[in-house]
Amino acid sequence: MIGDNGLEALAKGPQAKDSKAALNALVGSNEQAAEAWEQLAQLRAAKPKPGGAMVEGELALMQACISGYSACLKSGFLTETHSWRFNASYRLAVLLPRPQAALALELFEGCLRSAELVFPPLWPELRPLLRGALDSAALTGCADADKQERYATRLAQLESVLSPAPAAAAAAAAAAAAASEEEDPTTLRGLTFSPKPDAA
Repeated sequence: MIGDNGLEALAKGPQAKDSKAALNALVGSNEQAAEAWEQLAQLRAAKPKPGGAMVEGELALMQACISGYSACLKSGFLTETHSWRFNASYRLAVLLPRPQAALALELFEGCLRSAELVFPPLWPELRPLLRGALDSAALTGCADADKQERYATRLAQLESVLSPAPAAAAAAAAAAAAASEEEDPTTLRGLTFSPKPDAA
């Protein structure tokens, strides 16, 4: 994923005066959404039953994430391969309600295009992206059966490579059941992004 060179060029270019406010707004939206995402993860991790009913404050944090990351994507500053866009696209896709599965599918597919530039075909970080794309395609009643089959085949190939040996299957299953959250490729190796652009 690329860093902030593109943003810095815009901030220093001929249109810097006009873009400064928009750049500041992008930074603010990203920070707001990222903070809400972290709080949401902590809130869900503290639930007595993983995946249980919503707790107080959870919906508000989800809405803050959706609002902030939507603003990032609409800013026009971020190319598809920018790490901020990847994070925003993935996190927005997993939070969107079922009626917006078509948009989620579009976001997952954008993430896959970027991730495939970074990771080999059978890399663990691709698993949540492929699963998300497949589930979203199914929810939309996607008429493109070849697309669904393609994602299902790729996911099956990846799972076969990542599956533990029989002797370790029981332990792995127990560990998976204990995990409270789905893998998040935005915080896995190679994709985490923390530096902030200089919007001053």
